[in-house]
Amino acid sequence: MRQFRLFLIQTSLGRLDVLRDVEPIGDYHAIERVEVTVSGMQIPIIARKQLITVKRAVGRPKDRDVALELELAEEAERKQI
Repeated sequence: MRQFRLFLIQTSLGRLDVLRDVEPIGDYHAIERVEVTVSGMQIPIIARKQLITVKRAVGRPKDRDVALELELAEEAERKQI
């Protein structure tokens, strides 16, 4: 898999994007991860703040929309605390 920059896997839960590195963050070691439970398994995923940074850097309209949704979700969570 190291030869691929992007590997897409379709699962019953949706598409899984497996990336060798994430611009503008860097490689796996530079990514801040959080653990989520999926089907009883702990899975590391990119932290929301960094995902927002990535989506903004990509710049496609659909990525900008996702970044905005993530920012709104983050703001709503802060207001609940």
